[in-house]
Amino acid sequence: MNIGRRSPIGLDVGSRWIKAVQVARTRDGERIVAATRLRRSPSSHGAGMDSAEADALLGVLHRQGFNGQEVVLSAPHDLLIRHGFDLPPRESGAPVAVLARAELARIGRCVPAAMEMCWWETPSWARAGRAGGGAAPNATEGGGIPVYALGMAHESATALLDGLEESGWRVVAVDAPTTAAARAVERGATGGRLAFGAGMLLVEIGWSTVCISAFAGGVPVYERLLDERGLSRLADKLRTDLKVTPEVCEHLVESVGLTDARPNSLDPAANATDRRQEPELLGVARKIIAAHADGMIDDIRASVSYASRRFVIGADAGSGAPVGFVGGGCVIPGLGERLSNAIGASASVIAAGQCVQCLPEAARAAGDPSFVCALGLALHDGSHPGDLS
Repeated sequence: MNIGRRSPIGLDVGSRWIKAVQVARTRDGERIVAATRLRRSPSSHGAGMDSAEADALLGVLHRQGFNGQEVVLSAPHDLLIRHGFDLPPRESGAPVAVLARAELARIGRCVPAAMEMCWWETPSWARAGRAGGGAAPNATEGGGIPVYALGMAHESATALLDGLEESGWRVVAVDAPTTAAARAVERGATGGRLAFGAGMLLVEIGWSTVCISAFAGGVPVYERLLDERGLSRLADKLRTDLKVTPEVCEHLVESVGLTDARPNSLDPAANATDRRQEPELLGVARKIIAAHADGMIDDIRASVSYASRRFVIGADAGSGAPVGFVGGGCVIPGLGERLSNAIGASASVIAAGQCVQCLPEAARAAGDPSFVCALGLALHDGSHPGDLS
């Protein structure tokens, strides 16, 4: 197949895993041509990489079929400043861009000139839930225009980029993970592979947090972070209650999950007595994982209800928006099915291959929801809002 010009590498750097995706335009349209997921060293701290880790990453990616040194990087959730607020209507003549920057800087407690930011005006058709009654649908009851803004302080961005740039990487953009994932899902909807319309909710399940975001016409209108629902909290609960090692916790979460799987042994070094106790331990572990999932379901339902009351994000004011689950947590056996069944018929787990088709050499991304954000980063072309660079 004749592969055209490749995209920058979409680099989603998490606290435990690095996900990388590269896309190219072929005669048949866009295709994922390279994808990999790499485990980070336990000594790695946060989303920033030092030059040694960045050097090693460059070599690994090139050996696995990636081309070039241009990357679009995800901004970690804990470094983002995010908020929704109202601005004066544009026709008022007020300097709305200046006011938006000043307000987000106030919320983030930083100097307005010392951060990068982007903001979106909520589409007029999505404001009916806010206006209520006979209020004009293009403004709030107080006459303001609802907007949503994301930003990151220069100091945070510098710490994020230094190691990569010292190793020869060229970071062409930094993007918010939620807008990147939405970009990938929109591409799948445009191509007819996903049944998502103008409005949608995305639930990103990660190690450190769960992020619920609502979009109207490709524009973010609402986000909620649930750090207590991140998988790290689940792992801590398993380790504390079951008195097992971090390695066993990881195996319970990523390989057993909510299924009836019966591994040969959770711990190869265990003695005969410990192995006889494993079925009971597995049963307790599944109950803990199920309780964590059910707590997640309650929070998702509350967020969906709130966003649906505040904004029109379905096909019309009376319909619910589709809910998509993405992120590494979706690979936990049985979790995606449990969440989808609980939320309703419009909810589903979304894998990268449903957004953009994969070439055979990138087949590992086809059914994996953990690659969706990295795919959205690779699809960044500067024309879509969300660029924090």
